[in-house]
Amino acid sequence: MRIQETLQGLLSRISLLRGTSLMRPERLPASLEEIKTLLACIQARDVAGARRTADLHLRNAEEAAVRVLAASLAASLADSPRAARIRINHPTHHEPP
Repeated sequence: MRIQETLQGLLSRISLLRGTSLMRPERLPASLEEIKTLLACIQARDVAGARRTADLHLRNAEEAAVRVLAASLAASLADSPRAARIRINHPTHHEPP
């Protein structure tokens, strides 16, 4: 695989993660604070602090994106007639009292 293809794949994934994670309203202000902290670490030449902050920023974005995607999947399944049949016919399904 060529470097250009690898970089294009990474950029596509980053764009998807960014767009998805920012669908959570609280994520934008938190993300901006993380980026400010990262910039301060870089300006101070604090490599360890920059690494920790970048890792935290990515983990937080990932968590937000997973929550958005999980909620979207749950909503899709809840609206699906097939999913309703599966829930009703599933042997471990219990109707509420």
